[in-house]
Amino acid sequence: MRVHPVVAVSGLGVSAVSAFVFRGTPSAGIPRASPAATELSNYPERVAKEPGWAKVEYEIGGIGWSNPAIDEANENITKKMQANGETIFNLWAPWDQAQVRTQDAPSYRELMDVVDFTWQIPGTERWWYDLNIDDAVRMQPFPLERIRFDPRNLQPHRFPEQVFDHLAEYHAPYVRKLKALVEGTPLEKESLEELASRKTRNETIDNAVGMCYNTGLYWESLSSKSDWGGDQWAHGPLKEKIEKKYGSLKGFKDAVVTAGMALFGSGHLWIVSDKTGEVDIVTTSDASNPMREGKGYPLLVCDLWEHAFYEDFRNDKKKALTSWLNLMNWQKGNKRLETYMEKMKLKDLAPTPAQEMKPKEPEPTPGPAA
Repeated sequence: MRVHPVVAVSGLGVSAVSAFVFRGTPSAGIPRASPAATELSNYPERVAKEPGWAKVEYEIGGIGWSNPAIDEANENITKKMQANGETIFNLWAPWDQAQVRTQDAPSYRELMDVVDFTWQIPGTERWWYDLNIDDAVRMQPFPLERIRFDPRNLQPHRFPEQVFDHLAEYHAPYVRKLKALVEGTPLEKESLEELASRKTRNETIDNAVGMCYNTGLYWESLSSKSDWGGDQWAHGPLKEKIEKKYGSLKGFKDAVVTAGMALFGSGHLWIVSDKTGEVDIVTTSDASNPMREGKGYPLLVCDLWEHAFYEDFRNDKKKALTSWLNLMNWQKGNKRLETYMEKMKLKDLAPTPAQEMKPKEPEPTPGPAA
C-alpha cells in the first residue's frame, strides 16, 4: 500500500501528533513514503517505479509544524480524493491501534520506519528520493550511509552538487553491487567493518566492501564549522596525541597535505590509531584501507578519488586536502579513538575523555560571497 505523508504535527516534549494519508494499491514489504516536505507544497506528478504502486497525483505537506490552514487544506484534499472514488485512511499518532485493525493499515513500527526514513535535516527531506538512492539507504545488510550534515553548510570547502553526485553516482552503486555479491552467502552476516578489516578470496567483493566502508567513513569524517568541523573544534585525546606527534596543529595539517600529495593515483588518506594508542597519518590506494594493510585502525578519512572533489576543485588535490582539514570532524575522531583504545585496553592512555572537553561555541563567520 502506498504510504503518503500528508502532514506531521510535531509537538514539544513527548507530545507529537502525525497525520498520514494511505492511498493506492497493495504492495509487498514495508510501505515506502513519498518524500516529505517542510511546508505546504504542490509537487509535480510522478509515477512510482515499483510495480503495484499507484500513481501519485498530488503531494502536500510533510514533516513540520501544522497550523489551521494546513489542517483545512488536508481535509479538503482528503474530501476531493474520496469524491474521486479513492479509499483514504487518515491516521494519527499517538497511535490508535483500533485504527490499524479496522483499516488494515501498516503497523506502527512500519509507519515509524517510514517517518524515520523521510526525516532528515529540515529542508533536505527529499534528497534520497530525488537522487534515486532511497533503495540504497534502506538496503540490508549494508545500507548507504545517511549523511548527518547539510551539504549546504560545508561551503565553501565542499558544495552540495559534489556531495550529491558522489552519493548517487559512486557510493549508492557500490552499495547495490555489494548486496548482489554477498546476498545468500555467510558474508552478509558479518559487519561491514569486519569485512573491511580483511581480504576475502574474491577481489570484486573486496573492492565493493572497501568502497562502501571507506566512503561511509568519509561522510562521518565531515562536519560543518558550525558543528564539529575544522581545527577551531580541536579537542580531546585526538588533539593531544596529534600535537604530541606533530608538534602542533599546523604541523599536523602540513603532514596531511604532504602525505596526500605523495599518494599516486586514487585512494584515501587516513588518520589512524596504532596498537599503542598513538595516532598516525597513512595513505592507501584504490579501495584498500589501513586495517587490511596493518597500518592501524581508521579514525577519519579523506577520500582522494577524483570523483570526491573534481567538481569543486578540478585536479587540485592540494586544495581538496586543505578543504577537508577545514571540515574534519573532531568529535567523530575522538569517539572512534576512545572506542578503539577501550577495545585495546588502552583507556589509561587517553588523558581526557572527548565528551568532557566540549569546545566553546566559535565566533560566527560570514558566509561565502554571493
